[in-house]
This record gives sequence, C-alpha cells and structure tokens, in this order.
Amino acid sequence: METKELFTKVKQDVGNILSKAAHKTEIVARLSKLKLDIASYHGKIKATYKKMGEYIYTNKDQFGDDEFLADLIEKIGEFEKVIEKTEASIAEIKKAEKEAHQSPKKTKDNPKKEEETGAE
Repeated sequence: METKELFTKVKQDVGNILSKAAHKTEIVARLSKLKLDIASYHGKIKATYKKMGEYIYTNKDQFGDDEFLADLIEKIGEFEKVIEKTEASIAEIKKAEKEAHQSPKKTKDNPKKEEETGAE
C-alpha cells in the first residue's frame, strides 16, 4: 500500500469513527433531555399532589366522611404536635445554652473578680 492510499484510508477511518462518536453523543444528549423532561413532570405531579393535599387538609370538614382521608388528616395532626414539642425542646436548649454562657462581665462598673462570680 502506498503512503497516499494509507493516508486516505486512515482519513476515512478517522472520519467514520468521529461520525459514529458524534452520532452517539447526539443520542446520549437526546436521551438525557428526555429523561430530564420526565423528571420535571414527576416534580410537577408531586407539586400538584401537594396542592391537592393542602386543599383537602384545609377543607377537612368537607372530607370527614372519607375514612382514608380522615386517617391521613389525623396523622398530620399528630405530626404537627410532634413538631411543636420538638420546636419547644429546641427553644429550651437554646435558652439554657444562652443562659449558661452569660456571666457578669468585668467592667469599671462591675469590678467583680472571677472568684467572686464562681468562675474558675
């Protein structure tokens, strides 16, 4: 095989490889976009479910006859009570921590020494 023929063959082979790679890249990009679209619609469905649930919960007196919804509404009420208790615990811990770190500061008006305040 002559050098010219060899370069022509290599050029064709490289062209074919690059063409296949470009095609594969295009396919991957198209599939990725479609998968992203699907994920976006899943998010929209979840948001719609959330709105529907919030509507039902805020209008729970209209849906009290439905046992399934009544159970879910009751669970939400229980969860809200747990959240309130947990938030109260957080507030207590923060308050105790704040009080523990507040000690009289040594100033001109308050010349107490560390021994007098109980600090070591």
